[in-house]
Amino acid sequence: MLHILSITSPIFLLIAVGYLAVWRGLFKREDMLVLGKLLVDFLLPALVCRAITQFPLQEVLNLRYLAVYGTGSAVALLAGVLYGRWRHMAWPRAALTGMGMSASNTIFVGFPIVSELIGPGAAIAMTLGVLVENLLVVPVMLLLAGRDASLPWQRSLAQSLRTLARNPIIWAIAAGVACSALELKLPYVLDRSLQIVGSAATGVALLMIGGVLVGQRLQGMQLDLPVVVGGKLLLHPLCVLAALALLPAVAPELHQAAILYACMPMPALFSALAQRLGHGGYAATLLVASTVVAFFSVNAWIWVVMHGLG
Repeated sequence: MLHILSITSPIFLLIAVGYLAVWRGLFKREDMLVLGKLLVDFLLPALVCRAITQFPLQEVLNLRYLAVYGTGSAVALLAGVLYGRWRHMAWPRAALTGMGMSASNTIFVGFPIVSELIGPGAAIAMTLGVLVENLLVVPVMLLLAGRDASLPWQRSLAQSLRTLARNPIIWAIAAGVACSALELKLPYVLDRSLQIVGSAATGVALLMIGGVLVGQRLQGMQLDLPVVVGGKLLLHPLCVLAALALLPAVAPELHQAAILYACMPMPALFSALAQRLGHGGYAATLLVASTVVAFFSVNAWIWVVMHGLG
């Protein structure tokens, strides 16, 4: 267990540093919005695009892993949306609830931890997880969030697709897959530029997550809070585990990676997208709770996967 804590503690330490920096006034909470824009528009696309170009297309499009992780995430997403509608939430809030239960902090919290545990296989699993989240979870969330009873479904769909088309991460994925499919090797200058920009992403994201947590209160959500956070940290990995048992087998290291990535807390992107939809406070409260509880639940899942399932 001490070995597990030595792997996970630096991640949560950086989150704590970000929290303290805002709490003590070194940065304003509004500064975190600037960091979030920098993250979504520049750092994350650079990191994702370069990661995809490092692998041949047959590894990037590992259909078995995509089927397993995609199925588990889709079930968790559906559970969140149905719960939200059962609670009479408006479509944007119900859609965000579904995303909160099915999207992981794959890159910034998950990858540093999983790479220490399973080695090189963590990178390809990270890339595949990002594909599932950005080509399945986020588009479905945007589609449902844009659902408006006063508009024909065709116009609602068109609005959601336009929003998706403006997402820099989608363009980064497309560019990376194209390079991988055509076996194009990026020029050294471009590859090195993407590496420099992308390398800043993890630290910025963890500090931003900590800063966003300042001032958030865990009140007024007595039922939604434990259900949604429990859905993310418990139901999502269980759905992926069930998919692993039912669908065609994947390599052992990818089997472990799928469960580990699924048990990670909600991503910073969740809060950023929620701000645009007018539900920033709701998402930030869930992000606070999932990040705090994840320190304990992630360590427990690592022990289960590496000892009970390994």
